[in-house]
Amino acid sequence: AERHYTRALELAREHLGPTHDTTLIILNNLAFLMLDMGRLLDADPLFTESLETTRTLYGPEDERTIRRVHAMGVLRHRQGKADEAEPMIREAFDFYRATFGDRHPDTVSAMLELSRCLFSLRRLDEAETYARTALDMGRRVRERHHQTFRALSMLGRIAMTRRDYEGATEFVREEIDLRTAQFGADHPSTVTARGNLAIVLLRSGKLEEAEAELRAVHAQHVKDRGPDNPTTLAVLNNLAGALRAQGKLEEATRHFRTVYEGRVEYLGIEHEQAHQAMRYLVTCLRQQADSEAAFDALIAHTEAIAQATGVPAVQSAFAPDLAVLASQVGEFELALSLTQDLRAQPDLPASARATLRFVAGDALEGLGRYDEAEAEFLRVYDELTTAPNVPRRDIARAARRLGLFYESRHEQTGESSHAAEAERWRAREAVLLQPVPDA
Repeated sequence: AERHYTRALELAREHLGPTHDTTLIILNNLAFLMLDMGRLLDADPLFTESLETTRTLYGPEDERTIRRVHAMGVLRHRQGKADEAEPMIREAFDFYRATFGDRHPDTVSAMLELSRCLFSLRRLDEAETYARTALDMGRRVRERHHQTFRALSMLGRIAMTRRDYEGATEFVREEIDLRTAQFGADHPSTVTARGNLAIVLLRSGKLEEAEAELRAVHAQHVKDRGPDNPTTLAVLNNLAGALRAQGKLEEATRHFRTVYEGRVEYLGIEHEQAHQAMRYLVTCLRQQADSEAAFDALIAHTEAIAQATGVPAVQSAFAPDLAVLASQVGEFELALSLTQDLRAQPDLPASARATLRFVAGDALEGLGRYDEAEAEFLRVYDELTTAPNVPRRDIARAARRLGLFYESRHEQTGESSHAAEAERWRAREAVLLQPVPDA
């Protein structure tokens, strides 16, 4: 289909011109094909050209322009830009409702897209209102209407986010039953609904059931959509999560890496889902005590972000994690440079600042700058003891780190003063870990 649409677009542009209605229809169809295939980076310039040309030709209030605004809103939402998508989808929804009425399929479709967008923005009450209205309208048409299916799916996601797993299960199972009766058990939309049920099982702690269902759903998606389709990758990501929760870390790591690579290819290095996949991969590697592999993966990711956006690693959201890993693998100078600016932020929570100071102290100790390391560890303890509402276990952790530091210095120098300090801090840790008597 892509090859035929691309060739048709070339011929239309050549013989009819870029602004001809037929050219714009083919352009829009190719854009939707890219969207359906999950190739959002390829879809973006096509939708942009379609919208800008249509708006120029027919004005901002023409139905053809509104439909392309709607399409652009859907794309922006898929790209993880829900804040940009909402006003576009709402504009289309308001137009359809005013032009066609509340029960028109286009109005209900836009209503569901708006519900999904509001869900992404965590405005759950609004999202639920629109989804329930869409469900009621879909059922008035007929029980097995596609809008009914989509509304049930949306309500299941909302219930799951609220940890109402019983309610989520009811919505999703009804959707599966209706889709199975309408399309069959192996239809892609039915399989997608089964994937939603697997997520409910996963979130409710039924890990083995979730794993079995996710494996079946993933295998069917690979057959129907291909291994690199974003929907297939989303299921693989959930399967990896189920495996990690059961301690099956090696297989989980392989799947998280596949998800990451696929999302970077189809969504781009800057997409939040690519960042999420990297976080999961790094977490899984660290659970296996493979700091070297975790560091290599994260440094490559931050370097790719810097190349694409110009944002250096020190300003990246991954800077704290990268600093920890850099210190663990002996990249002490990098760890110090990453933590320097972060530690100076005045609004940083006490626990986060303590973590960064621990990293800096570890790095300074690794570089043999023992006086500076000692000062950093002492400063952590002082800041935690004076900050409000800091858990005693966090203060105990700082005391323990000082005990380990002085113990190491005693082993290196043989000085009895270091041994005495190590003992003093171990005793303080023990006191801090004791239960606090009730008042």
